[in-house]
Amino acid sequence: MKRLTFTLTLIIISLLAYAQPYIQTHANNIGFGAGVGFVAPNSGLQISTAFMIPPSDPEKPRIIDCSIGKRFWLSNKEQDNYNLTVAAGVADYRRTIYKDYMVGGLSKEVHTTSPIYTLEVGKDLYLGRISLYGSYCNRTYGGATIRVFFK
Repeated sequence: MKRLTFTLTLIIISLLAYAQPYIQTHANNIGFGAGVGFVAPNSGLQISTAFMIPPSDPEKPRIIDCSIGKRFWLSNKEQDNYNLTVAAGVADYRRTIYKDYMVGGLSKEVHTTSPIYTLEVGKDLYLGRISLYGSYCNRTYGGATIRVFFK
C-alpha cells in the first residue's frame, strides 16, 4: 500500500510539473456533475475523473468515472483552438430500481463497473474550454462542459 501511495504521489507531482490542471462542470440529458483533471498542452494527453448525478429521478444512473484521452486539433492551434478529444476509461455505474410501488416501494441498487467512452468537440478559450460531448457507459448520453484551467 505504501508503494502504491508513493507511486501515485510521484505521478501527481509529475503531472503538476508538466500538465495543466483543470476543474469542470457539465450538464447532460441524464443530470449534472463536476470533475477534475490534467491536460498536457503539447502532447494533448488528458487524464480526468468526474461524477454525474441525476437531479430528481433516482432511477437514472449515478456515474463516477476515470478516463484517459487524446486531444486532436481541428484548426490552427494559435488562431481558432477547435479540438476533438477521444477518451476511454472505467466507470462506477449505479442506479436504483424500484419494484412494487403499491406494496411498500421495494428498491434494489444495481452497481456495475463498466467501460466509458467519450467523444468531445470543444473550443479552447483564454482560461478554459467550452465543449459538447457524447458518452457511452451502459447507455448513451450527451451534454455540454465548461472547464477552467489553472496555470
